Amino acid sequence: MSPRALGSVSEPSLPRPHGPGCGEASSARAASRRDGPRQRLVSVVLPWHGAPPPLTALRALAGRRNPFLRHAAGGPRDLARWSFAGADPVEVLAVGGTRRGLDADPWRALARRVPRPVRRVGARIPFAGGWFGTFGYELRAAVERVPPPRAPADGFRALWLGRYDAVVAWDRHARRAYVAGTGPTLAAARATARRLRDLVAAGSRAEPTPARPAPAAAAAAPRVRPTVPASAYRRRVAAVRARIRAGDLFQANLSQRFEGPLVGTTLALFERLAARSPVPFLSYVDVGGGRAVLSASPERFVSLVGDRAETRPMKGTRPRGADAAADRRLRDDLAKSEKDRAELAMIVDLARNDLGRSCAPGTVRVVRPRRLERYATVHQAVGVVEGRLAPGRTGIDLVREAFPPGSVTGAPKVEAMKRIDALEAQARGPYCGAVGWIDEGGDLDLAVAIRTLTVAGGRVAYRVGGGVTLLSDPEAERVETLDKGRALARAVEGDGAGPGAPAAGRRRRRA
Repeated sequence: MSPRALGSVSEPSLPRPHGPGCGEASSARAASRRDGPRQRLVSVVLPWHGAPPPLTALRALAGRRNPFLRHAAGGPRDLARWSFAGADPVEVLAVGGTRRGLDADPWRALARRVPRPVRRVGARIPFAGGWFGTFGYELRAAVERVPPPRAPADGFRALWLGRYDAVVAWDRHARRAYVAGTGPTLAAARATARRLRDLVAAGSRAEPTPARPAPAAAAAAPRVRPTVPASAYRRRVAAVRARIRAGDLFQANLSQRFEGPLVGTTLALFERLAARSPVPFLSYVDVGGGRAVLSASPERFVSLVGDRAETRPMKGTRPRGADAAADRRLRDDLAKSEKDRAELAMIVDLARNDLGRSCAPGTVRVVRPRRLERYATVHQAVGVVEGRLAPGRTGIDLVREAFPPGSVTGAPKVEAMKRIDALEAQARGPYCGAVGWIDEGGDLDLAVAIRTLTVAGGRVAYRVGGGVTLLSDPEAERVETLDKGRALARAVEGDGAGPGAPAAGRRRRRA
């Protein structure tokens, strides 16, 4: 079945809403009154003994339309559990940018489709089918009073979500796999699940060992380079410090863009990224037109299970040490850093406020003000904030009211976004937005789109940034972006060294 393409064609051009509760996406009840009762779906989950591993399944789906993978490849046990894959969405929701703003209201479009009543049959898994894709940073214009979004130069939509009626799921803890399908009847749901199972199984048996570029070819390729001269980036950092000194800001997350050629295939690039960055929210999504988004984010933006909402903002990073003793010293340095502690406390408070816009009064609480998490390449400082969704509110409200993530904008949030727009002078695209899934019943899990590559037209791009404060040194901030983007650059270059010279032992902060 060919998907129904929605957004700029099917969705009417709408004035941009502003502020909390704006637009027509404020509740599922309002959407139901407009659009009538929603068709009840049946979701069935079948065990799959002998299922191929996630990366093999993705290779099997690579020739299909809009394949995706969310891979829990590593990280804290409470996050790194479930992986999901699918292809051939039955519906696509895409919203783009124009010179005057967004060409449709993304939140209204989503509220018309989520949640839907679902009868569940079989094992319970977090995501048994629904929407997967990206929320670009430019969707901020449909949330707050900020300048109209610029259209990304490489053609990515501000919102791209595919609706997948079948997914493969892997439970890393239990070492079990499942295939799930949805449909209007139990028989239809089972048939949908079995079609995907057979497709992945056949492709896995047939798929060859993925070709990897020879080291000599990778070394000969042009290297990844920043698109902004060093002097210009230093001036931008100085401009943020001036606004902080003037009392307009506390902090702003400034970034710069890097570009390079695609070495090998997009799938081979993702495999290199996965090998270097095994994180809980490793994501791949082919959005069509030769474009793809590849993310190695360790940071949860928001999740919703029933009425329980959660966000886990990150601030503070140290690299892993060369040996156990060095690793402990770096971890202790992060634990004792008052500057990193203060920055995280500010962002946790911002996250608490963002959840409070859609959660019931008195239910939002800081579960963990600060905990240290260990990943393959870094130590991270993380806060955990929870709340209970207010009656009549949905997961779409939760995402909208918290968007874009506070940890990658700054404080005050709206003023920081305005300053970022003025200084970066180009669209961020998927970067600093979100990537993840929304279940048909309304549960969701979205990651902050940091450490994220975009592929288009045979080129790869990514952005790296950091929080600029009054104490920031412009040149040190610039070098930090080179250091923090080095793993991404090496993945892009096929084991190249990345832009700039290595900075051994240099302290690194989050991207």
